This record gives sequence, C-alpha cells and structure tokens, in this order.
Amino acid sequence: MIWQKINRYIDSLAALILLLMAGTVAIQIFFRYILNQPLWWPYEAALFFFVWLIWIGGATGMRDEKQIRVDFFEQYFPEPLRKGIAIFNSLVSILFMILVVYYGIKVTAIQASAEYDALPFNRDVLFSVAPIVGSLMIVYLMGVFIRQIRQMFGLPKKS
Repeated sequence: MIWQKINRYIDSLAALILLLMAGTVAIQIFFRYILNQPLWWPYEAALFFFVWLIWIGGATGMRDEKQIRVDFFEQYFPEPLRKGIAIFNSLVSILFMILVVYYGIKVTAIQASAEYDALPFNRDVLFSVAPIVGSLMIVYLMGVFIRQIRQMFGLPKKS
C-alpha cells in the first residue's frame, strides 16, 4: 500500500533528522571542548533539525493516535459517548491544523527575506515546516477520523 511506503519514508526522514541533529551537537561539543575552537554554525543547524523533528514527530503521533490529550473525563463516560468525543476531538484538531497551515503559509512568506547568520538559506525554510507538515497532519487526522467513524458504526476496516 502506498501509505505504508509514505509512512516508512516519513519515519526514516525523522530518524535521519535525529541523526543529523545529534551529529551536529556532537561536532560542536568536540570542537568547543576538545579543540577549544567553537564552530559558528552548529547552533542554528541543530535548532533547525530540532524544529523539523518535533513537527514530524507530532505528525507521526497523530497518525498513530498517540498525540497528547487530556482523557481524565473520558474514562468515566460510556463507550458510545467516548467514541463521539474522540470523533469531535479529531474534527476540532483538523480545523485547528487548517488554521496552522493557513497562518504558517503567511508566516513563511514573511520570513522569506530573513537570513540566517550561519545557514545557507533563508528562514522561510524553517517556517515552512508548519504548512508542509501541518498538511500531512491534516491528512493523518482525516484518516484517524475515518477510522473512528468506521469503528463507531461497526463498519469493516478498509484494507
């Protein structure tokens, strides 16, 4: 299935970004504390990798329905009401992510002329994470929403 390949690619991308971030921090530690010659670029690079990693991790959390939520009251509700609340939460999350994508595009456009001191691209590349990964989150949340509707009405799982 195509979504399995896309999910594998996204998970691999997250792992690669994590390795790049850890490697960048390790290089900076080595140069700063071992060689006493701190580099000027690792801070911005590590921050860039960190932001992208957090957003991709958020998308995979939504895909797997592992996002953070307060479920204190849910545990006291009957099963049908819990399912209804989950569906409502998914809808609200989709609407929120649509706003994030919309305003993310606006902020990205504003940042197009802002330059990093050390990185060879403008800040819009960092801020583009909101519309890019936000759109992925919307797709994942729509999949979750469809799964929840199927479960609520006892429809068979789509293969």
